[in-house]
Order: sequence, then structure tokens, then C-alpha cells
Amino acid sequence: MKWLKRSLRYLPDEFWDAAWRDYWANLELVRAKLPPALLRLTTEFSLHDAKVDRIELTGACDTDLTLVTVIDPDKFFELRLTYRNGFPWGANLSTIREWLMDSRTVIDRDEVDYENGHSQHRLLLWPEGEIYLSFADLKLESRSVSVERYQPHALRGGHNARSRRFGQPLMNPGTGTDALPIQRVACAPQPSALL
Repeated sequence: MKWLKRSLRYLPDEFWDAAWRDYWANLELVRAKLPPALLRLTTEFSLHDAKVDRIELTGACDTDLTLVTVIDPDKFFELRLTYRNGFPWGANLSTIREWLMDSRTVIDRDEVDYENGHSQHRLLLWPEGEIYLSFADLKLESRSVSVERYQPHALRGGHNARSRRFGQPLMNPGTGTDALPIQRVACAPQPSALL
């Protein structure tokens, strides 16, 4: 994370406020370069406490990320984010898998940015981990889902209480197995994405 770092949790409020001001000032500077779907994500949805349901790397070097977020206690949204020509980095795939398989893992906060000619989306996970995506474009699909399908405490990192959907292991797309939720493909990420 560049602005909204994990260490802010342990600092006085003025540090948190300054980080948010700096983040929003940068967002205003790069706004014209960001894809419309990424701007929509930043204005319509909060990813705080969102639960990652699935992450899949496709043969076209895209990353599909499906997650569930709570707008208020009665509104749950399932978001499918397709990062075109995007690859997750910040850790190796097996470490990202371990973070996402942990029933407590939720998105603590996220940042959007534009660097080196690419849009950036950074996800700070709780209790540990960070995932970064550098990409050319973003497709955002959202749909409302029933409260019964997802329980709020499951989305907020409840230690043992999980909804039926999240109580099951993450499934490998298309196989029905509880293996690696991140599919490896014969697509190499851009070297700059591995820095």
C-alpha cells in the first residue's frame, strides 16, 4: 500500500487523516487516466470488510476477482472485477492462496492509482497480506445478493462463524475441487508487474 498502510491502525488519528487527504489528492490528479469502471468502484462501493470468494487467472492474462461486500446491514453486493491484462503480485501465488483460504481474511482497505502507464488496484488484507493488480482496463459487474446467502459476521472476519457459502473451501473454477483457487495459466505477467 502506498498511503493507507497497515501501520496507520496503531497511530493517532491525525496520521490517518493525513494519509486519506494525500490519497484523495492523488486520486484527483490521476482521475482522468483511470477506467470508468475503476472510478465507479471507488465512488459506489466500499471494499472494507469485503470477502474474496474467488480469484482466477484466465488464458488472456486477465484476472477475475469475485468478492462480496456489505453496503449496509441489509444490502449485500457480489462484485466481479475483471482486470484486463492484469496479474496479481505482491507475493507468490501460493502465498496469495494461503491468505485467501484463511476463513478470517477480508479486505481491510484498498487504493486505486495510475503509475507507469497502468491503472493500479491495491488490496490490504486482514489479518495479513497485500495484493496488487496493475492492469490496462477493468470490467465491473455487480449484483445484489440476499442477506441469507451471506452473513455479516462472515464478511467481517468472524473467527469460526462463516456462512454456508464461505464455510466451504474455495473451489477451483470449473473443476468442483477444493484445490488451488488461483489457476495458473500459460501467460506470463509483464516484467514490471513483478517488481
